[in-house]
Formats: sequence, C-alpha cells, structure tokens
Amino acid sequence: MPLLDNPLEFDKIVRHLRNTSVFRVTSRFDLARMLATASIHNVAAGHSICVPDNAPGAPPATSFYILISGDYELNGATILSGPRDGLVGVEDVVKKVPRSISLTATTKASYIEVQAPSFLGLLESSTPFRQALHPMMDLAPVPTPYVEPVEAGAKGSIVQFVTGIPDMPLSLLIELLAREIVMNFTDHVIVLRACPPGQLPSAAPVHVPGSGLGALFYLFVDPVDVPGVAASYSGQFDYVFLDGVASAAVDIIVKLFFGYAEDYIAPPAVGACRMLQTVIVGQPPLPCAKELYYVNANPTKVTHASDCRLRLDLVKVRALAQVWNPYLPVVSVDDELEREMGVWARALTDRRTGLALAGGGVWSMQSVFIIQELSRRGVPIDVITGASAGAMVGGYYSVLGLEGLDLLVERGDSGVLDLVVALWIFSPCIADAFFEHDLGHTCLQNLDVSFHPNSTNLTKGEGVAFTRGPTVSAMRAAASAPPLFPPTFSGSERFVDGAFSNNLAAQILPYFGANLTLGANTYPPSNRPKPVWVPNIFTRITSLGPINRMVDFTIALNLLANLTGKVEGGYADVPYNATSNFALPFLVTSNFRYASKMVAHASQDPAVLAAIDDFTARWEHLRYRGGRTWDTMPA
Repeated sequence: MPLLDNPLEFDKIVRHLRNTSVFRVTSRFDLARMLATASIHNVAAGHSICVPDNAPGAPPATSFYILISGDYELNGATILSGPRDGLVGVEDVVKKVPRSISLTATTKASYIEVQAPSFLGLLESSTPFRQALHPMMDLAPVPTPYVEPVEAGAKGSIVQFVTGIPDMPLSLLIELLAREIVMNFTDHVIVLRACPPGQLPSAAPVHVPGSGLGALFYLFVDPVDVPGVAASYSGQFDYVFLDGVASAAVDIIVKLFFGYAEDYIAPPAVGACRMLQTVIVGQPPLPCAKELYYVNANPTKVTHASDCRLRLDLVKVRALAQVWNPYLPVVSVDDELEREMGVWARALTDRRTGLALAGGGVWSMQSVFIIQELSRRGVPIDVITGASAGAMVGGYYSVLGLEGLDLLVERGDSGVLDLVVALWIFSPCIADAFFEHDLGHTCLQNLDVSFHPNSTNLTKGEGVAFTRGPTVSAMRAAASAPPLFPPTFSGSERFVDGAFSNNLAAQILPYFGANLTLGANTYPPSNRPKPVWVPNIFTRITSLGPINRMVDFTIALNLLANLTGKVEGGYADVPYNATSNFALPFLVTSNFRYASKMVAHASQDPAVLAAIDDFTARWEHLRYRGGRTWDTMPA
C-alpha cells in the first residue's frame, strides 16, 4: 500500500532512514518527497522480490528497495538482514542501468519499494544527499563554496502564475522574482511571454544583463506554441516562467490572492503539479478573529510547502509597473520590495529555513543569540515554532524583528518580565496587556515570519500548532503552564503549555514549508546529586516528606522536558541540545533577570556555535544547489 496512507508507519520509516549513513544528512522534507510514491510490502518466506533483467535493450531499473525487517538472499548467495543492510538495488537506479540483482525473502519480511523518479528527483535537488551517495556514484567531491552543477539534461520546473487580484502587475512581479532567484541562488531562469500584436516570436532567448552568477533570459512566443517551447527549455533552465501565457503541462502553479491559505493541502498525486499559495498580506490587514486556529503538531499529512506571505505595497508596485519596460533590465527597487521577493523566491525554489524553539523559562533566551547570529551571517529565517518561553522569543522576533529580541532581553533584565509572570498567576489579563503593549494587536496570519506557537489542547488531548488568530493569545496558550498559570480558552477548547505535549516542535516545520530546519533544545537536563557527606539512611528518611517528593517531581518533570525535546530534535536537520553546569537548572528557570546572561552564555557555548556553523553551511549548500553549466548559450 502507499506509504503516506499510514502516517504512523511513515514516521517510523523516516526515523529508520535517518539512522542510516546514506539518509542521515537528508531532511525529513526531502525524505517525504522521495517516499511520496513509495509503497511498503509485507511478504512471506520464499517470496521473490525481483530478478535480473537481462533482455536486450532492457529499460533502466524503475525502483530499489529499503529493507526493514527479516532476512533476504541476494543473488542466490549473500544473506542480508533487514535492519542492518539498508539499501538494495540503488546502484542500478543511480547508474540508470537495467536491474542486475535478484532478491528473495528467506523469512517473513517487510521492505519499502522506492520508485526511481522520486529518488532521482531528490538526487538532483539535494546537495547533502548527493554527497552522501558519492562513493556509489563515483562523483568528484563537491567544491567549496558548495556550488554543485545539476546533471546535464535534468528537467527544470515549468511555473504558471495566476491571480484574481484586480490590476495586479503580475508581469513585473514575475520578472522581479526571476531576477531574485538568478541573483541570489545562481539558478537559470527563462521567462516566456506572449508576442505583442504584430510582432513575430523571438528567434532565440534574449539574455538580461546583470544577472549575477545565474542567468536570466526572456523569450517572446506564440501562445499556441507555449507547451512545446516550455518543455524544450525545461531541459536547459532550472525554471521556466510563463508570463501571460498558459500550458496544460506545468510543474508549479503560483496563486496570488487576498485571504487565508488552506491549513491542509493533500500530497500531490504522482505527476500532478504543486500549488504554492501566495497570500498578499497587509493591504489591508486580514481581519483577526478572536478564536485560535490550529493544526496537529504531529501532522498526519505530508505537504509540499503550505503557503507564502508577501507584504506588498500594491500602490508602489503599480507605480513601478508604469515605468517598467519588459524589453529592458528592470528598474531598481527599494529594500522592502527586494526583501519580499527574497521570501517569495525561497518559497518557490524550496529554500526556506525553519527554527524550533524549546520552552524552559529564561533558558529559552539562548535562542535569542541563535537568531541574532544566524541573521548576522545572512541566514534567513522563514518559519518558527515555539513552546512556552520559546514562543515568547519567536513572537517578539516575528513581530518586531531583531529589535524585538533586544526589547525582550531588556524586559527580562529589568525585572519587568518577572513581575508579569508573578501577576500572570492570578489573571491572564495581565499577560495579555503586557504583550499587547509591546507587540500590538497583531495576528499570526499577518506576520512576515511564519510563526506557529505550539500548545497542548487538553480538550482533544493532542499537541497543536497555531496557524491563525491573535498572536498574543497564541503565545499565552503556548506558555500556560499548569498549575502555575491558568489555561487559555479559545471557544470551548482548553489549551495549556506546549511543553507538555511537544517541547520542541521540529517535526511540524516541514509542514509549514521549511526545507532546512534547526531544533534549539535550550532547556538543560536536571538531576539531583546526593552529597557524599550525607548518610544514605538520612537521605531515604527525608525522601518520604512531601517537600522532597515535590522536589523529585519538579526535577523529573524538567528532565522530561529536556529528553522529549532531545527526541523531537532528531527530526531537525541540525539539532542543538543544551548542557549546563547547574545541578538544579530549574531553580533559575523563572528568574528572567538572567536573560542577558543566558544570551552571553550561548555566545560562548561551543555546542551552540557548532550548531550555528552546521546550519550556516547547510544553508549555503541549499542556496547554491543549482547553477547549471552550459557549453554554449541556449538557442
């Protein structure tokens, strides 16, 4: 049966693959793409899985196998064990030759059959994955700085743009988007436009000067010829943009609209195109309902990037379109519009990054340094999830940017945050008033950063991640730790701290479109060492008292938060797990006067710096994964 029809089995397989050497560097997002057409099989002993295809002119192998359990016989001699010997037949798929092996189950067994097109598509798009396969592919090492040519003949994506927004200067936006992709990612893009009245189709693509390391071309075509022309150029370009023309055979549809993006998009069928929902926000702001909308924090559906938000000043964009000449290089744009084009380009080309921020009171302030350092290194942040105090960090950054992080640290150092926390015990209105004073009456769906606080829905008994609703209410719901704080209500549903269901929501990041993820498990483990000078009998007697039992409970609960965050961090491409010299780190958890000290501590922590270095390097891999090499210019 198809693997994605069983979400529990899918999660199990992903964890299994992430423990193998080949797939260890592959993101969960890419694995989902590879497994979209895969199927799982349970067979009895003696079942023949495949045989060699020795017929003259036989086609290349169409699939390979991932062994899950049981024993197998390879080529009539070699005995394989499912959990130990992971991949069988992948060499034939990589080399694109007919199947050369025979495989038979010798015991009751289960295996996954992965189809070649999905695997080869991942091979072309994922630089870390290609590096992991280097020994079996006999490829030269990938050069620094991570610029890797795409294999000759690899098919690019044909992109169709549609919108129902009146007077939307779509042609200008398409060219701005194409230029952003070419300038920053070294991809090659060609824009196909309809011939103006009385003009013949272009004899050859026209190169737009000043395209940076990539290449931007445009071509005027007869609308009738668009399908054939687009298909022919998809072999030479990473992206073929259709501007004012249409084709039935497209790979991506970009839909621009006002309103709300759908929370769930079913996985595309094999051969179907992908939909990128592009929501224009801020003109005017979307109305913010009082209720909180959410999705399950352990999604049962695998999607391919849910939505992209653009904050466009349409008045300025329409004015710019009045002076734009499609025959000449585009005029200069302001920093704000260029930043939004960068957001759009990362969403379209699968280059978005995501951070999962763990809860843990003042310990979550270490995430402040992580965000600041990534920003200093030029690594964009597109998606954030956060529980408890991690939601506070994510909220201040998503609404106010880097200045918001400075404000949050200042609120902690001054003691204001401690006072708010103390009063929050008696009334949630105190927390709402404080956060709204700093962040305003903002809504999740209107933020530039895709911010999704994660909470625990006690009414349904599940972890959730919020998608729409008041930002402050979502933050409070993510941090309503019982029995200290009252729960947060939305309609008839009761929400408490996200740490009780998922203290580090890394697994949900790909659902929101993140292609590269970092899990910051900033809450250190707790323990209760026994002083050597205290007699054992005294320790055992005092442990019977209610105070000691409460201390044990607190330490165990804090240890649980750390360990669950560590497990969930395994879903991130780059996990960071905190350590501490404190024997009882929970003693300072509620003391936000340590905020700046935590930021300074993170800046000196080798583990934090190593995680940031790793994430930055992976971003460079992701950023420059394209860059086709041409012997001659396209004709």
